[in-house]
Amino acid sequence: MVSYDLPAALTEATSTNDQRICDVGVLSFANWMLDSGNGQAERPLRLPSVQRTAVWNAERIINLWDSLMRGLPIGMFYLIRPTSGGYARALPGSDGGPAPTIPASGTGYELLDGQQRALAILLGRQVPSAKNTRCMWVDLGRSDPNLALCLRLTSQSQPFGYDGRGGRLNTEQIRAARKAFDESEGCKVEKLLQNYELYNVMIKKNHWSRPLKPFQSKAAVPLHELLSAWSDSKGDENVFRGAVKDLLDGPVEAITQLSEVTAAFRSLDRSRIGLLLVRRPEPSDSDWLLRLFERIGAGVSR
Repeated sequence: MVSYDLPAALTEATSTNDQRICDVGVLSFANWMLDSGNGQAERPLRLPSVQRTAVWNAERIINLWDSLMRGLPIGMFYLIRPTSGGYARALPGSDGGPAPTIPASGTGYELLDGQQRALAILLGRQVPSAKNTRCMWVDLGRSDPNLALCLRLTSQSQPFGYDGRGGRLNTEQIRAARKAFDESEGCKVEKLLQNYELYNVMIKKNHWSRPLKPFQSKAAVPLHELLSAWSDSKGDENVFRGAVKDLLDGPVEAITQLSEVTAAFRSLDRSRIGLLLVRRPEPSDSDWLLRLFERIGAGVSR
């Protein structure tokens, strides 16, 4: 089971209905979500049934991770203690599978606001699979003038990735990417596949671990692998450096951004996320949840 260190304001057993504000480390929050999605500890964090599914595009996901790696705040997350009865949606697990609808219980917490940010954070910790159709990457061989690290995203629909600003590749770039794939990795069978089929084909070919690398990347490694290596190294740069070399599928000479990765991950270790535990209104206010969502969406409750 993954570990996380939640503040006492959330973990202490209490029957009060007070509103509280606390904070938690970014990676602890990510591990808590991952643990919930994997069905551990009775899914301590869930989504209300009225929440939308993931809608953020590549640019917004990349920018959020860049903010975290720079130590910038990303806004408060609203939590509430649920009541028994009704239904909630589970968070996706480590394989990124569809979030099942589960009976709501009086334990744990529901995420009222911050779902898109939470799912973007979770994406960076998930292992690519046939269910998890997106993968975050760090290119250790390139710098990006607009980002702390050269972050890229690939998906089933865009197996060669997106451009530096998170936009879709143009037709010429896609054609060049497919040509490079066919010349380097494609076999007779794979050459007959459509582009959108390559994501799952390459995950299976790579022992269910990695899809195609982003187009024109030099030394790309999945973010979740780097974060796991960083956690295992316990901040020891020499240990981390050795682990990164083992993760790289290519010549180690291509690595030029290791110092930048170390600095970004140290900043990530120091980054905190604000949690607001919302007081549940009186039972007579039966429409409070829908009203809250409407006002959050309109910016009134921010």
